Amino acid sequence: MAYSVSYTAAGDGVSYVNLEGPLTEKDIRKIIAIGGMDRIQARFLPRPEDLTALNWRYYSLYPQTGLRLYSLDAGNDCADLARMTNIRKLSLSSWENVDNIDALSRLARFRKLKVLDLSYKKNIDALAELPELESLTLSGVTPASLSFINRLAGLKRLRIHRGSIHDFSELYGNESIVALQLFRIANLDSAELVARLPNLEALELSQLRHISKLPDLSAHQKLRHVLLDDMKSLADLSGLEHCAALESFHFSMCPPCFALDGPLPVLRNRRLRQCALYTSSAKKNEQFGKLIAEYGKEKKSSFITVRKMLYNCV
Repeated sequence: MAYSVSYTAAGDGVSYVNLEGPLTEKDIRKIIAIGGMDRIQARFLPRPEDLTALNWRYYSLYPQTGLRLYSLDAGNDCADLARMTNIRKLSLSSWENVDNIDALSRLARFRKLKVLDLSYKKNIDALAELPELESLTLSGVTPASLSFINRLAGLKRLRIHRGSIHDFSELYGNESIVALQLFRIANLDSAELVARLPNLEALELSQLRHISKLPDLSAHQKLRHVLLDDMKSLADLSGLEHCAALESFHFSMCPPCFALDGPLPVLRNRRLRQCALYTSSAKKNEQFGKLIAEYGKEKKSSFITVRKMLYNCV
């Protein structure tokens, strides 16, 4: 058998299938019999004939299953992925040495691709040729320009992980993005992008160690849910006090510089309904809990809400 199966934590279904070699006819039939799952994955680029068989015989039945290819080497060429006309979710990670990423543009005629997770550094503007893309993750990527994102007219969810992008000004005014996640971007010291996405509804900022304050969001009419995590320098939340649509706010691993009166600007926001604040101090957590209650807010995390808006697509 040229694949292995991993089950869900509850043990009540298959989480993913890991391909380990060339597939036989029997292998393909068994994978089809498993039915829908989170993903099929491989550390290599499957043979063209295996891609074709999976596309027409499996993905035509279960298009909600993702395809993840990772840890590929310089001998791989992704042009054969153009065979995968029925996939809607694609993850290409650790492709640092792989040639021909612009072959992704061949997927443009395949209107079904909705979700793309990408860790790659060259020819990334070829993604602009995926007009139906709704959800994009860029991991460890620092492109010379972000303008290609504005050409993805259907893009609603943008996640940028690691890398060292410092200038997001090319995205200012983008009207399609409704959910944004910025994670561990080296030396990023401004969150001005948040204020410049007029239709943004959900935001997650995580491990951005150099951001000390949020921008003024008093003119923002759409931002409803904010999730902050491990923001070591962030102590000033005054930008959220008059955020007109704010419904929920979550700040976990609040830094030592975050004083007891730190959340007051958020709590004074009359539209806010739910708030959760967590530090490494049990005493301070209790004090924050009392403060939340004093302002008549429900102590409830927005974590699940924000993550659903960031990741739920297909």
